[in-house]
Amino acid sequence: MTGAPAPDEVTISTGLPPALRHEAAELFWEAFGAKSERALGPRARGIALIERNLREDRAIVATARGELVGLASFERAGSTFVDLSLRKMVREFGPIRGAWRAALLALLDQSSVPGELLMDGIAVRGDMRSRGIGTRLIHAMFDCARESGLDRVRLEVVDENPRAQDLYEREGFSVVRHEQTPYLRRLIGVGGYSEMVAGVPGR
Repeated sequence: MTGAPAPDEVTISTGLPPALRHEAAELFWEAFGAKSERALGPRARGIALIERNLREDRAIVATARGELVGLASFERAGSTFVDLSLRKMVREFGPIRGAWRAALLALLDQSSVPGELLMDGIAVRGDMRSRGIGTRLIHAMFDCARESGLDRVRLEVVDENPRAQDLYEREGFSVVRHEQTPYLRRLIGVGGYSEMVAGVPGR
């Protein structure tokens, strides 16, 4: 069997299998590396740092033929999929560079509020895009929120990713706030972002 898996071969499940940590780190980097490189270092070092600090219980994953083809990550109890504290960054890069990089990551941080699930990232492998995997991951995120007794899902999407915003809008998300971020444009190439919220179906 060759080529990319067919859509009916894709399984969605909660939790990242430990054997797929490296694939998850690579996929996360491919999706968010443009925003993360200043903070996490060059690609190889950044991927290794992500892999060491993944929270396997903060992801919903799409797999096929034993491979990772997509993931959606979320925040819970103040902990995100890539769990990088100031202490970890200082240990990795030293006191000055680590503190500066941690401060840069803090500019990208989000935090949930009572009653909501915060989705902090979604990524689909390049050869599997436009096959409905992103939609299925969002639906699974709604299921996760419903099972946790939460009423809504919130996320942020950068202006540089209109395709993702179109997907979220099709799945019921609405923009509740937009912010221009000229201070981030030169640092990480993000000129602005939209905060989007959707009610959980069935709640």
